[in-house]
Amino acid sequence: MLSVIFDVSVSTIKDEMHACIPIFEETYSRLIHWPSLDEWQDLQGGWGKLPFAVGAIDGTSTEIYRPITEPQEQYYSGHRQYHCIHTQVVTSNEGRICYVECGFLGHQNDAQQYMLMRNIGQQLPFPDELFLLGDKIYQNRHPVLTAYTRQ
Repeated sequence: MLSVIFDVSVSTIKDEMHACIPIFEETYSRLIHWPSLDEWQDLQGGWGKLPFAVGAIDGTSTEIYRPITEPQEQYYSGHRQYHCIHTQVVTSNEGRICYVECGFLGHQNDAQQYMLMRNIGQQLPFPDELFLLGDKIYQNRHPVLTAYTRQ
C-alpha cells in the first residue's frame, strides 16, 4: 500500500522499513528487549510442563498490494494466497516481546526467514540448555524446539 501511495517500488519500502529498525529499537527498547543470559535463566520453569522452554518464535504476515514495478512472485505467498511481507517475533514465556525482525519476502516460509535472521545463540545470546518453542515449519534444532511429527 505504501508503494502505491508514494509511487515507489515495494523493495524501496522494504529498504526504508529496514532503515527504520534502529530508530524503532531506540524508541521502543523499553518494550522490546532481548534478555541477558541471566534473564533467560530466570524465566526457566515458567511453563510448568515445559520447564526448559522460556519463549516462543513465530511469524506473521502483512498483506501488501501486488507489486507493479518488481517481480511480484517474490512477494506472493502461495500458503496465504496473497502478496505480503513477513515478520518474525520472539516472545518470552511471560508474553514480553523480545525481538522483532521484519521485511521478509512473501514467498519465504518461517524456516527460511529464520535462517536469514540474526543468529539466536551467537548474535543474540541465548543459553545452551534452554529453548524457544516453534511450530513444525522450523527446524527442530537448538534453540528452537518443535513438535515431533510422524515420518
